[in-house]
Amino acid sequence: MDTSVASNLFTAYNYLSSAIAQAFAALIALTAMFYIYRRQMLKNQIKELYDRGRSLSALLKTMLNSQDIEKREKMANTFIAAENLEPEANVIDYMRQIVNLPEEPVKGRDWREQMRLLLDDINKFKEIDKHFQKIIKSAIIVPAITMLVGIVALLAGPKIGSGLWLYAIMVAESALAAFALGWTVAVVIRMLAEPKEPKESEKGRGA
Repeated sequence: MDTSVASNLFTAYNYLSSAIAQAFAALIALTAMFYIYRRQMLKNQIKELYDRGRSLSALLKTMLNSQDIEKREKMANTFIAAENLEPEANVIDYMRQIVNLPEEPVKGRDWREQMRLLLDDINKFKEIDKHFQKIIKSAIIVPAITMLVGIVALLAGPKIGSGLWLYAIMVAESALAAFALGWTVAVVIRMLAEPKEPKESEKGRGA
């Protein structure tokens, strides 16, 4: 191979390897930051649903306390009194017991249906959160491998004498970089997709 051609090829090889290593280091950082941001949004949505359930449970508790003694005693034997609605686990337990009641605890409102929808939404967002935690691993690992390949190729470049080997490694690096970029973008798009609106209706909350 001509000396000038070999020199140009080696320069291109170094540029490619260096660019891949730097680009994917930046991509890893950006993906991690986006994941942190997106997951915090999910946590806020889950907290909002918990707060809504807590408010609805507290309202029901207040209305039950206004019932006559016989009614209160009957309901007290059916589900917990919800003395402490602060822990999220207590809110969930309370709502589940309301959902499982054979009849509405207080007439004039669909308490069981509203709480069932809230529970469904909480479970849905929790599942999305778990899914995000799974897919983010591949969105970090694949670019990290690509970055390491770029670094190793850059360091090993001077030891590669054959032009054919340089061509082969450049093609392999480019293919891996294209795959890693496509994979990461696909994961980010999946995380970016907004979950469906909660099923708990404004009508129910305003009733």
